[in-house]
Amino acid sequence: MIAKLTNRFQLDPSQQAAVKQVLESYKGRIAALHQETRSKFRAVQLAMRADIEKALNPDQRRRFKERTAAWDARHPDLSGKTTSR
Repeated sequence: MIAKLTNRFQLDPSQQAAVKQVLESYKGRIAALHQETRSKFRAVQLAMRADIEKALNPDQRRRFKERTAAWDARHPDLSGKTTSR
C-alpha cells in the first residue's frame, strides 16, 4: 500500500516513513475488524442460503448448492474456507 500511496501522491522519504508508521499502527485494528466483519457476513450468507433452499424444489436445491459451492471455491476469504489472509 505504501508503494501505491508513494506513486499516487509523490511522497518524499519522510512522508513515506510517516505514512508507513500510521499504517502499522492501525494494522491490528483493521485485521480484527476485517475478521469480525467476515464472520458476520458468513453467518448472514448461510442464513440467506438456507432460506432460499426452502423455496426450491429438490432439483433446484441441488443446482443451487452446486452454484454456491462454486462461488465458495472462488471466494475462500468470504466463504469461511480460510481463517487468515
